[in-house]
Amino acid sequence: MGNAVILGNTYPVRDKLKALGAKWDATAKAWIVSQDKAEKAREIVASAPKEKPEYTGKCLKCKGPVKAPYLVCYACKNPGYSQTQSNRRRQASDECPQCGSRTCSRAWNHNDLCDED
Repeated sequence: MGNAVILGNTYPVRDKLKALGAKWDATAKAWIVSQDKAEKAREIVASAPKEKPEYTGKCLKCKGPVKAPYLVCYACKNPGYSQTQSNRRRQASDECPQCGSRTCSRAWNHNDLCDED
């Protein structure tokens, strides 16, 4: 007799699966249960509440998606913010891949050669 793999939205019913004798396999990110209890485990997972969607509303200004408690998206709330500014800040804090320095020009402009050469 083998084992069965149980997948799906199992987090809300994990205690019921444990009580059934299922074991969590962190490598496979799935529950493992004996074959004779597999059908009962699948019924338990099927009865689990559905996952909430990540975005639950629309921005009052631009009609884009926003998360549950918010009425206005981040871009509308902070009009000076842009994704390119965020990317520049992230690149500016990088270390040079050749010398490890944060002060050489390659840390600021990844197309330049390293100052340490």
